[in-house]
Amino acid sequence: MARLAGYLQSPSLADQYADAKLALAQWEAYRTKAHHQYIWEVWVNGLAMGKDLCPVDAGTGMKMGFCKVPQSQWILLHPDAALRFSNSATKSSELKPALLVEILGRYSWNWKAVNGSPSAEMESRMGYSLAATYTSTNNEKAWGFGPMVHLGDYSFALTKARGGGRWSVVVNIPLADKVFARKQEYVDALQKVKKEGLADLLIK
Repeated sequence: MARLAGYLQSPSLADQYADAKLALAQWEAYRTKAHHQYIWEVWVNGLAMGKDLCPVDAGTGMKMGFCKVPQSQWILLHPDAALRFSNSATKSSELKPALLVEILGRYSWNWKAVNGSPSAEMESRMGYSLAATYTSTNNEKAWGFGPMVHLGDYSFALTKARGGGRWSVVVNIPLADKVFARKQEYVDALQKVKKEGLADLLIK
């Protein structure tokens, strides 16, 4: 009982608890804040977790403890809904829908340091992939291919169909909403100038 009481009061137990709590929070961030994964991507990324993340006993080959949370992931055959950008659109609902498939890519991040120690907050989230998009317009119905970039919650791709097809800028829904929210701010400001008059605004 004395040995048990000493173990329970040991500072190392508190450190182990803090490490386990941090790992749990980082796994939750990996699940919710990293690039969304389909079941086949979960399988591939699980295979990619080597001994540096999942250490094993040198003698028995058995895993030792829990795996560490990775700071990157593979993107493989990842379908998603996207929007084809158009300069003539005045709101995001006027963008043309497009089917997007990320063929192969990579997504990574860092754990933000708080008071010199790692936390469960992700920063510098970014990634890239080779994307394929299917668009249907009056001029063409074809697959286009090109690079895709991820910056935080926003993603965009620049794709072109074979045989002289047009270049297309395809954005994800959060980026479309962000762009057109800012665009609406500018439109409202210009309407205010037109309504009140430039001279009145200058006097103010």
